[in-house]
Amino acid sequence: MKKLSLKTRMALAVSALFVIFVAVLIHFIMSYLEREFKRAISDQQFTLASSLAKSLDDEISLIQSALIASAARLPHQALTDPGQARRFLDSKPSLLSMFDNGIFLISKEGRPIAESPYLPNRKGEDISFREFYKKAIASKEPYISKPYSSAHASGARAIIITAPVFDRTGNVLAILGGSFDLTGNNFLAHLGRINIGKTGYVFLVSNDRTIIMHPDQEDIIKSNAVPSGLNKLLDKALTGIAASDETIASNGVPVLASYKRLQSTDWFLAIHYPLDEAYAPFHKVRRYVTLGILAGTAVVLLMVWVVMRRFMQPLTAIARHMEEFPNKPSEQRLLEIAPGDEIGTLASAFNKMIVEMDEQEERHQKLQAQLLQVQKMESVGRLAGGVAHDFNNMLTAIIGFGGLLQMDMDEDSRSRGYLDQMVSAAEKAANLSQGLLAFSRKQMRSSKPADLSELIIKMKKILSRVISEDIEFKAVLKGENLIAMADSGQIEQVLLNLVTNARDAMPRGGQLIIETGLAEMDDEYVKAHGYGEPGKYALISVTDTGTGMDEETKQKIFEPFFTTKEVGKGTGLGLSIVYGIVKQHGGYINVYSEKESGTTFRIYLPLIQSEACTGESREVPVLKGGTETILVIEDDVQVRQFSRTALESFGYRVIEAVDGEDALRRFEEHKDHVQLLLLDVIMPKKNGMEVYTEIKKTRPDIQVIFSSGYTGDVLTGKGIIEEGLSFISKPVSPHELLSKVREILDGKVNHKKGGGL
Repeated sequence: MKKLSLKTRMALAVSALFVIFVAVLIHFIMSYLEREFKRAISDQQFTLASSLAKSLDDEISLIQSALIASAARLPHQALTDPGQARRFLDSKPSLLSMFDNGIFLISKEGRPIAESPYLPNRKGEDISFREFYKKAIASKEPYISKPYSSAHASGARAIIITAPVFDRTGNVLAILGGSFDLTGNNFLAHLGRINIGKTGYVFLVSNDRTIIMHPDQEDIIKSNAVPSGLNKLLDKALTGIAASDETIASNGVPVLASYKRLQSTDWFLAIHYPLDEAYAPFHKVRRYVTLGILAGTAVVLLMVWVVMRRFMQPLTAIARHMEEFPNKPSEQRLLEIAPGDEIGTLASAFNKMIVEMDEQEERHQKLQAQLLQVQKMESVGRLAGGVAHDFNNMLTAIIGFGGLLQMDMDEDSRSRGYLDQMVSAAEKAANLSQGLLAFSRKQMRSSKPADLSELIIKMKKILSRVISEDIEFKAVLKGENLIAMADSGQIEQVLLNLVTNARDAMPRGGQLIIETGLAEMDDEYVKAHGYGEPGKYALISVTDTGTGMDEETKQKIFEPFFTTKEVGKGTGLGLSIVYGIVKQHGGYINVYSEKESGTTFRIYLPLIQSEACTGESREVPVLKGGTETILVIEDDVQVRQFSRTALESFGYRVIEAVDGEDALRRFEEHKDHVQLLLLDVIMPKKNGMEVYTEIKKTRPDIQVIFSSGYTGDVLTGKGIIEEGLSFISKPVSPHELLSKVREILDGKVNHKKGGGL
């Protein structure tokens, strides 16, 4: 067998060493990345499960509060008069909208008094043996039943929520309750329609292993659907330990599972995400890396072979020397090579190649880290925008119906305080929604020239209330005008978040300083700091003398969901929202901090040559109604019901449409009477702008108000902002809706100038 030449053997040896080195290095890198990727996916999924569980708890608490409030207002005469009781139930559209399977009133003896919708065959039936009735009577508290088969429809699966009706001495007189169809169109059924990726899903399971909600409706209310020992992670969660890890689902599919117990009941919210899909991105990267190693090996082999061919003579001399002197002493076997010969050149080239490879690897890692950060921010931003839209629709119904109740309720009513708290909480949720949009950088901004020093002066009193008494607060404001094009509300949110973080960093007191000034970035500054555009900037500095941060923490503070606070004391979104707002304003933010030496945040906003706009206080106008006909086009049932209720309460005639095509049909039927369109922007079949364009062909003089809970980029894409059409953003209160309707009908808004925005 012919021996391989030295050239070939050298090429093979160098290539083999390269492959072994790269393979080992890639193995450790990929193993580390795999662990971090799985941990990140698991953490994100558990965060999503916790968020969904909290939303579900909030929804259940809201429904229980509505039941309790209605039970408190139930006339005692209705307990003996089924007709009056039925009229009372029928007069509760908010409850009927919550309980899609009906509401009912049961006497303390366990017999139905009234139901809505009315079921005549239930009259006189004895239901005192039912579990929900016995529990409600015994506990004298609101109760959530186990799933059961509903009498309203054959085979329907439902749950009941009840609230006791008391007399003045605290005795139970009756039970007021409502029923949800678990396969219907309510907040519980919607859980079963949430998609996690392509094949992941969300479901609810009770403490006794009964399926409450599942995408596969055949599994709903199955008892012991997941026996003990089949899913060990579920067994662990049922002991009270919230968990997120890999496990085997009941159908034998390996999944990434997250379990979170609800606070309002003994249910567990679960997310199952098949591992094949959850880890697919990483497996794809690993395949690409493997192919890259193989391709790199082929390239290196070819390069080494070419180099060996060029340096054949010195290598041959070395080989002959080794062949002729196999038995020479070690000191005679060495071949002295001058540093300037071919081997020396090869060594220099090899060293240079190693340096270049290290530099390329470093650049690659930096680019990869930047890409992962951009992808993560974009993904969370899209999630935030989508959540904000759905959230705004729900908040419209909550704030809307709550506002209507406030209008109808006496100021000194005992329940008015409860209602005010509910509406206030919903408004705070609306502010959170706006924060999510700011974080995703898709919020519609209302930017005006603003004097930042004047803004801080107005905020000083509010900020003083945020910090504790053992913190000394100073504001150092420069004399020159610092005018920036900004949304004052968003800048106030930035300051509030930064001051709150500073307060938390000084548990034993300290000093907080907010300072404004003028900063100028030139080319050298941009090159040295790695960010910015040359020009003049308004500078806001927020400095505290708190605990400070180490370098690792500073690198992560603007990442979403990163927090150094204890569990339950921070969402990890505060500084991410700050970062998003500053970037949305075309500015920059950086942080200087050392452990135990305090922290300084510096915000740079571009200066403009303009006078600051000062807000003028306006009196809240008295609401006026009318008799005009308004076509309300809205695909969300609850939002549509709120709009109709609010408008009809002030005398307007309302015609409803559920989608774009229905809107055109309804308009054609009443085109001579409709004076105003209340149009949702995004709807099935035809969107709001398409509907408006079609109707305008028939009625060029028609008035219109658009509404949406979507983000600003969606509205821009539909042409609403560009054409200056009137618009109200969800969530909307009854006062905002009625005021805008009256303004449009009275001709007080100039569409050409965008007065409705």
